[in-house]
Amino acid sequence: MAPNKLYSNVILRAVRIIALITVVLLCFTTPRIVIRYYTKVYGKGLPTIYTIAPFTSFLVNITTIVFGIILIFHPQKFFFIGIGSLLQSLSIASFDSFSYMSLLMLGIATGTFLVRATPLFSKKRIFTLITIVYIYELLFPLLYDDIGRLEFLIQKFGSTFAFLICIFFLYQFAKQKGIREGSKYKVLNLAQFKGLDRSDMILLQDIMTQMKYKEIAQKIHGSEGALRNKLSRIYKILEVGDRTGFLTIYSGYELIYDPEVIEKENK
Repeated sequence: MAPNKLYSNVILRAVRIIALITVVLLCFTTPRIVIRYYTKVYGKGLPTIYTIAPFTSFLVNITTIVFGIILIFHPQKFFFIGIGSLLQSLSIASFDSFSYMSLLMLGIATGTFLVRATPLFSKKRIFTLITIVYIYELLFPLLYDDIGRLEFLIQKFGSTFAFLICIFFLYQFAKQKGIREGSKYKVLNLAQFKGLDRSDMILLQDIMTQMKYKEIAQKIHGSEGALRNKLSRIYKILEVGDRTGFLTIYSGYELIYDPEVIEKENK
């Protein structure tokens, strides 16, 4: 059995809980943004930034609420957590430069994007995007005249450095664990999963080659809808969530279907 339980029922349940808590919190705080805008900003003739800030925060919160609702019903699509966190990070850094919550949100976005990395949205592109956003968040607040530039840069960079140290040691721990266990899981024998057969292996092999659902359906002379339903069942058995989850976890694996190996292991 593969060691990666990223899409197990426990993790998906945790994602649902995170999404629910996020929705509840934002439903409580978002109306307060509107109230604060009309009581402290609207019609007061303040600079433009004081008008844009609450409106932008309101839109970002509404977008995040929508993402949270989607995650409650489809927790395997937790890259929405990353998109919402990235939007929150940009909003906070642009209009509340002294808050370091933007750094934490950027870290959440980075983590969720990395675990959902695909050939189209590779890790290299993810790091490029995050680097661009970080540079923006570091430099944009310096446009304000009332900010201590040097102090801000030192504190922001220092916080980032401390955050990266934590990530470094966590990564080294995961890497060492992967070295110890990785050699056992280069081959995925689908016979160990109850409910899967050789035809399922063939479908997954086609998925491995980046074939589109339409192409696979034509190959097996079936409908695309029926194929999607069957693959959804397979993804559920494998506990990978969806196509992206399967490719993320099992990219580079050799897929086989050999019941005899399982029988020998059970003896």
